Amino acid sequence: MFQRGHNAPASKLGQSELVHKIRELREELNWYQHRIELEQLREAQNSAETVEALREKATEKEKALLSILEDLPQGSPEASAIAPAACASIEKVQSILPPDTTLLEYYFAGDYIVAAVVNQQSFHIVHVTTLAKVSESLRFFRFQLGRLQLSAHLGAGAAKEMYDSTVGHLTELHDELFDPVAELIHTKHLVVVPHGNLHYLPFHALYTGYEFLLDLHDISYAPSATVFALCHRPYEGSPAGSAIFGIPDEKAPLIQDEVNAVHRMLPDSELYLSAAATHEKLIEKGIDSRVIHVATHGSFRPDNPMFSGIALGDGYLHLYELYQMRLNAELLAFSGCATGLNVVSAGDELLGLVRGALYAGARSLLLTLWDVNDASTHKFMTAFYRRFQAGENKATAAAEAAKEIREQYPHPYYWAPFTIVGKT
Repeated sequence: MFQRGHNAPASKLGQSELVHKIRELREELNWYQHRIELEQLREAQNSAETVEALREKATEKEKALLSILEDLPQGSPEASAIAPAACASIEKVQSILPPDTTLLEYYFAGDYIVAAVVNQQSFHIVHVTTLAKVSESLRFFRFQLGRLQLSAHLGAGAAKEMYDSTVGHLTELHDELFDPVAELIHTKHLVVVPHGNLHYLPFHALYTGYEFLLDLHDISYAPSATVFALCHRPYEGSPAGSAIFGIPDEKAPLIQDEVNAVHRMLPDSELYLSAAATHEKLIEKGIDSRVIHVATHGSFRPDNPMFSGIALGDGYLHLYELYQMRLNAELLAFSGCATGLNVVSAGDELLGLVRGALYAGARSLLLTLWDVNDASTHKFMTAFYRRFQAGENKATAAAEAAKEIREQYPHPYYWAPFTIVGKT
């Protein structure tokens, strides 16, 4: 249990005091994080020391806030959301699968990777490969992504070498992970439920040697079969219209162009920019909007996932705050840096923005797996919403938008980070 210093023990605080204390600590934490960002932009000699001191203070606030969240009364909405959900049965999962959909769930059994292949009529367990083989290929794949991010201005020869190396690792991963189950998958739509470090792999970018899986299947994802079932719960009322939030900055100057384009394409949409894109407005629009689009940058905290978040106009929206929100959206899109990243805890419990947003009530998410390119993201979002508004389901719209982007940006770094999670 964390030390509370001079704060009153959470167990002795009343419910209204708890709410007040959570709000107070959140405001203080946002203040420290804003100061840290400002100091990091300065060139003053003592800036690094100042940042370290501010981080120590921010950590104290995080600990105090977590201690209160841990002591929330049993049965409260926040405590219930943070607790893991009961596992869905095979029969439950089969009952919500459309006829043209297969669910492919991976899990680790010691040093081996096993897959469950489920459709409406059948259920198969397949021994796939070893964890060692896949981990090495996945590590090299992510290394190639990092190379490209640092080598944006290299010539055509270097670009081809990086493309060939990346696709080579994606071919290895296809042969190890997908080829052993391919003969059991006969549907156009595929829902992939990864496990462990496979949560960081874009399965739609696996390469057969002739084509990407993107060309064979419309692929969406789920953090678990149980959460996939949760995404199919009924809506509260009839959500309508769209709310678009944009927080452009020097890291992503094209965000304003992106949200303006999305605003023009989505009917009955409202646009909130910079200071107007507040927590209060997101909470207000979250319960009655069919689509919520948030274009900003994310801050992922593998050391403390509950404080991962996305920047809004009045500070960061953290994971713990999502559990206190009520969303009713058909689609919640986070267009930004690595908003899809999560940390996998013991028992493969996925912690991060994915789990928080789905538990808050969003039926599906559009996320990115790594820090995205500003220009290709703008083009992807425009292509995706054009197809989504034309009536294509979200998995198909994302697949076709990625193919469109691939024509201009062939490397998977540009077109493969975008994923649909949840109901399609």
